[in-house]
Amino acid sequence: MNKTRNIRSIRVTVPLVLAVLLIVAITGCALLAEEARAFGIADNFVENRDASRMALQAIEADTLPEDDEYFAGRAAAARILDSYDVYDDEAANRYINILGQTLALASTRPVIYAGYRFLILDTDEINGLATPGGHIFVTRGLLRLAESEHEVAAILAHEISHVENRHGAKAIMETKGRNLALRAEALNYRLAAVGAESGILGRGVAVLEERVQSVVNALLGDGYSVDAEKEADLGAIQILMTLGYDPRALSTVLDRLNDSEKLAGRVKEGFHKTHPKPERRIREIERRLEHYPGITQVDDAAANRRYQDALGGI
Repeated sequence: MNKTRNIRSIRVTVPLVLAVLLIVAITGCALLAEEARAFGIADNFVENRDASRMALQAIEADTLPEDDEYFAGRAAAARILDSYDVYDDEAANRYINILGQTLALASTRPVIYAGYRFLILDTDEINGLATPGGHIFVTRGLLRLAESEHEVAAILAHEISHVENRHGAKAIMETKGRNLALRAEALNYRLAAVGAESGILGRGVAVLEERVQSVVNALLGDGYSVDAEKEADLGAIQILMTLGYDPRALSTVLDRLNDSEKLAGRVKEGFHKTHPKPERRIREIERRLEHYPGITQVDDAAANRRYQDALGGI
């Protein structure tokens, strides 16, 4: 499938001028001169004082800029696609994208740097992943647990809420801490994807790739925090209710997932490796929905037809 091949060859084409400008900005401050020398950057790139001041303002910010968040997410997405094949079913992926884009419009961040992207991973492993910047992956194994469009929507809404709340970007910034030199690296995540292997940028990109990869490994290996998962659940409930889907579908999926994982004895794999125990999340969701009237606005007959047509054979 052409789309799969295109995705597999993810490359971020950042103009060389922009890359050089960022290096000029970061290395322009004496405080970062030692880091600049470690990157092997020539002395004549340390002369632009205005760019230096702009870089420091960005470095000292409390949040990762959206464009850097996006490029970090693409690095994570590329790594995921190195490990998993994309499910080769155009109709299923189109359905997930249309449903996902609709749900994203009901979030508090309907518009992000490069938009939301949704893909099904061709694996029986039960998992869902949201990288910084809007790349959302759900496995075929996880979608098999869903029995209606309400439940598929709940799965996607949870992952969208991770992006909505910038959990990936926050995790990156927490990992980087307040050290200015490390925050400078966060500012330059985009360089990790330039692909330069020689010349002025060569050593800098190599160092950044290594350090970015350590953050990516942490995010994909350990998942988000318990608090982040709780926040994503609550955000998913709001998204579902806004569009008229049944928010109780989220606890239904979690309950079914918990039973299937226990039955298979895979408590340290897939979803359970990257997510906290479902029981706690189910209790919190049920508490939040204690007074939910149970009224939905989605045409169940039409939704079930869409679901069966797209995912009936998954």
